Amino acid sequence: DRHTLVDAEYGKSFRDTRVTIRGSFDRFTFDGIYPFPGESEGAPALVGRNTAVGTRWSTGTGLTRSFGRLHTVRAGFEFIDNVHQDQTARYVDPPMLLLDSPRSSIQNAVYAQDEIRMARWLIINAGLRYDGYEKFHRVTPRAALALFPPGEVFPERAAGDGARVELQQAKVAKMQHRLGHAAGEIDLHRGVMLRAVG
Repeated sequence: DRHTLVDAEYGKSFRDTRVTIRGSFDRFTFDGIYPFPGESEGAPALVGRNTAVGTRWSTGTGLTRSFGRLHTVRAGFEFIDNVHQDQTARYVDPPMLLLDSPRSSIQNAVYAQDEIRMARWLIINAGLRYDGYEKFHRVTPRAALALFPPGEVFPERAAGDGARVELQQAKVAKMQHRLGHAAGEIDLHRGVMLRAVG
């Protein structure tokens, strides 16, 4: 198999607003040859060949806006063009075509997210995400509650660009709730995060 990936991202800040633009090109090819025993003893082996080509390019942008030190809003979109999703399978000798599936598709997504710091130890986060792929279309609401016990490192806004400093010490565990089912781990010594996804 062979894989080629080119990815680039550009970001610029305008006071309390940061804009990012990202683009990528991704290509994957696969070529496999598989010998099989003949149908009877002494018969020549059957040789099968399977090939696949996947090519896509994508682009996306994001916008982050801070309103003071307590409120941050994020929004963005992503567009993916799957130019090639092709796969073939055949016997080489004797020649026989088993599968010939040239395909292509489009994917897109849009999201918006609102984050409010209610206290030094409490963050509330809520948002919506839309995903579209062929006949699949879905809008997903998202909500999260992050608690930081005393003594933990809290994410502060980086000076000048509205970005967030990575949490270096706090390892916030996650509990995810999806369609009435909850699963996850809670680390009461480091932090707790409760997340709901509709």
